[in-house]
Amino acid sequence: MEMTYLQCPFCAWCRPIKYGGREVRFDKVDPENVKAIQVRELTGQRFGTPKGGHIEIVESQTLRELPEELKEQIRRQCDRILKALS
Repeated sequence: MEMTYLQCPFCAWCRPIKYGGREVRFDKVDPENVKAIQVRELTGQRFGTPKGGHIEIVESQTLRELPEELKEQIRRQCDRILKALS
């Protein structure tokens, strides 16, 4: 069976055009509020067991809160993407 995939030009996240029955989109994230960096903790049962576990975000940062070096990397990549689109 042949499948068509989309790959995010920013993060390289790759998913089939239809993922879990819904369309994959790259324009639905709110850039002002996205949790760009997340520290997560797995609690409860071990991940993958019948009862599963729970993944909890214990710390996060928005784009505005990122270290300047990461912000600059994001700016450069966004510029490259815009250039490639024109």
